[in-house]
Amino acid sequence: MDISERKRAGAMASLGLAIPVATTLTYMATLGGPDAAGYGPGYEGFSAYITERGTDIVTVWTVEAVGFILCAIACFGLAAGRGAERAAWNAIALGSLGGFISTAMGISLFPGFGTAGEDHYPLFIAVLTGSFYFFFIGKALTAIGVAGLALALVRHGNVLSKGLGVLAGLAGLLGFAANLKASATGLEGIMQGGATGVLATAFGV
Repeated sequence: MDISERKRAGAMASLGLAIPVATTLTYMATLGGPDAAGYGPGYEGFSAYITERGTDIVTVWTVEAVGFILCAIACFGLAAGRGAERAAWNAIALGSLGGFISTAMGISLFPGFGTAGEDHYPLFIAVLTGSFYFFFIGKALTAIGVAGLALALVRHGNVLSKGLGVLAGLAGLLGFAANLKASATGLEGIMQGGATGVLATAFGV
């Protein structure tokens, strides 16, 4: 991969990272989940939420899935080249695949399981928890990948780049730790894992 190809791949990776950040912010601002949207907790709240807002939710998540795929393709390409950042690019690529699997589960499984009746609600919670496991692992891998790229920036950049590299590295380490913990604790870690993961991803852009 020559310099011009690496630049194009880098731009594609940045776009792929930026899209999930934008869709997450859009989702939180306009949809926000059943509780935030006023539907209430439990089966009845989620069932009404997914029934009435399902089209909007799937639209946002589909755009997000495209971002994850773009990022994975670009980062795997960048990882195939020479350089000390190969492990970091691979981590971000795998993180994007984790995010894609999580989003794909939401698009394909949530509408059916979330409206299948209250007797099946525990099964939906199991599916939801599985989806968020991939979400947390994806965010953790992306965050540690960002930290790896930040280390290279600190080593080889100018004064400004080194400063940004330090901030990105700290955000990456925080995102990695928070999401690794959330992957073990489950749905309780959604806010901490999601917020720190989005922060690290934003630095990666």
